[in-house]
Amino acid sequence: TNAIGALGWQADILTGADMESPLVGNDDAGLRHYSAVLWQPHPDEYPPFNAAQRSAVDSLLGGGGRLLFTGHDIGYALAPFHFAGGLRSSILIPSLAGASFVCLQESDVGGFFRAIETFAPTHLAAPFAIHRAILRRAAEFPGQVASSRFRFLRTTAGRLDPDESAALERLFRAPVLQGFGSTEVCGIAHEPMPPRPRKHGSVGIPVGGEVRAI
Repeated sequence: TNAIGALGWQADILTGADMESPLVGNDDAGLRHYSAVLWQPHPDEYPPFNAAQRSAVDSLLGGGGRLLFTGHDIGYALAPFHFAGGLRSSILIPSLAGASFVCLQESDVGGFFRAIETFAPTHLAAPFAIHRAILRRAAEFPGQVASSRFRFLRTTAGRLDPDESAALERLFRAPVLQGFGSTEVCGIAHEPMPPRPRKHGSVGIPVGGEVRAI
């Protein structure tokens, strides 16, 4: 709001019941009363819209309203973009959830640590080999590790050993999530976020379908 005020604009902050079922309204009241709506969901809120909110947003946009969707989460793009997971896991999925992301040099583990103080990232999705490199080099960056505020780390393109996952969780004080998927069908199974139970070494629970071992 300070930045908006510095530009000479006025802004209202809508919270609680006003946002649980927002009024679309007209030029005199509701969301359509504003020149633009900046929507920022809570970092633990997923999906970012409930049914009433989605209906209101659809109506707002259908009537020519302007919406900027943003979030609290900040991620890293470290994986090579010629990998399906590099684009999908690092950029596409976080963007659809309203997150921002920081593009670093490909596989730049040193940059990963140095950028913690600058960008305060909240999640990382990267291949297991990058996670292993982060684990190996963590002792070089004790200050950055101590100041990190990750909500979770997510491995792609392969499996981390359970002891490696546990070591990363101790370092960053955040869960390390693993899953199983393929380029052709995307995610198949994935470990859930706490407080749901997880089992290190497992690919987790089915994502969006049924799974059978044959």
